[in-house]
Amino acid sequence: MKVESKAFVTMLRLIAERKGITNYQISKESGISQTNIALYFNLTTMPSLEKFLLIAKAVGVNFFFEDKDSKTDLSEIFNEAMDKLSKRE
Repeated sequence: MKVESKAFVTMLRLIAERKGITNYQISKESGISQTNIALYFNLTTMPSLEKFLLIAKAVGVNFFFEDKDSKTDLSEIFNEAMDKLSKRE
C-alpha cells in the first residue's frame, strides 16, 4: 500500500472523528459495511476509489483537481467529461 493512499484514508478517519461521525453513520450514508469501514480506517485494506469517494461524501469532504500550471480550465474539462459519459450511458 502506498503511503499516499494511507494518508488520504487516515485524513478521512480523522475528519470523521473530529466531526463526531461514527462508522455506523458512515455506513448508513455510504452503503459500505461498518466492518469494511473499520478495515479501511485501520489501514488493513484500502478502499477502491469508488468506496473512498462514498466515504468522503458521507464525512462531508469534497475533492477537486488543480492544474499545477494553471493553464487548463478544469471546470471545462469536467463538463466535457460529464458530457462524454452521459452519451455513453
